[in-house]
Amino acid sequence: MLTFSTTVPEDFAGQTVGLVGNFDGDDKNDFILPNGTILTENQTRTEKQIFYNFGEHYFDLGAINNTESVFKYFNGKSPDDYRDRDFIPIFIEDFEQEDVVKATTVCGNKTSSATCIYDYLLTKDEGIGKDSGRVKVEAIETVKSSENKVPVIWGDRSVNATIGIPTKIEVHGSDDGSFSYRVISGPKTNFNFDETKSFYMWTPNDTTPINISITVIDNSGLAATPLDIQVTMCGNCSNHGYCMFNETVPKTTLFEYAKCVCEQGWTGYQCENDVNGCSGHPCSDGRNCTDLTPAEEANFGRSFNCSSCPKGYTENDKNKCSGFIL
Repeated sequence: MLTFSTTVPEDFAGQTVGLVGNFDGDDKNDFILPNGTILTENQTRTEKQIFYNFGEHYFDLGAINNTESVFKYFNGKSPDDYRDRDFIPIFIEDFEQEDVVKATTVCGNKTSSATCIYDYLLTKDEGIGKDSGRVKVEAIETVKSSENKVPVIWGDRSVNATIGIPTKIEVHGSDDGSFSYRVISGPKTNFNFDETKSFYMWTPNDTTPINISITVIDNSGLAATPLDIQVTMCGNCSNHGYCMFNETVPKTTLFEYAKCVCEQGWTGYQCENDVNGCSGHPCSDGRNCTDLTPAEEANFGRSFNCSSCPKGYTENDKNKCSGFIL
């Protein structure tokens, strides 16, 4: 079975005229005659009316010439060579009503299409009727799909997050119809969306690397290009320092750790270790070394204490032994 359909790019909106309408979004003014007259709904209610009140005006010799036609003609041919003036189509209203009722039943009653009904009436072949009806449905869906615009999403492409502190991530979407937000990947807990204000609120509970990717999907299932968010995570530096978000250590493509600046007395990636002031054996002359607590370090300005100097030596202000007393 030969099927034929046309799809016109949106760039041509408002620029078409003729048998396929004028593509301006208004289905009330598609039946425009070559002279510019717009036919009313009462003049185009049936297929027979459309044929005689509309199509015949384009079919008349001279209505369309080589200049006006969008087709190319070769070897001296013109639109007149492709017109059959004797052809009159058979219309649904030409069939007996009982045959139309039977065709409607065969084609599925309420779900039947005019295309299926017509082809069944014409051929008496149920397979052909249903097949043409299916093609018609597919064509309608194709048109809907082609007219459906892809939704878009935008918002924060990077975020600085800290353990235990709520972090706001703004996202916005748009579409020519209804849509919903969908998290492709993200935190499993403490990640909530405020639809009225269009943002996610996230309170991290650990420093496990996480990829956050969000999209919007329209009511036809068409999805926007995902919004992938770069996460810079601060582990709170064990409450012994602060994060430098402009100095990071990458973990994955979209996840990195902020470096910690530790308070005096603390060290480690997350300032989780007490500085061992005695690790470098700072006490000379065989003296014992005592590691100071971070609080003591802040008070004394050093990280260790040494035992008393050997007899004959004196301790200077740098916790060193110097001189020899005879």
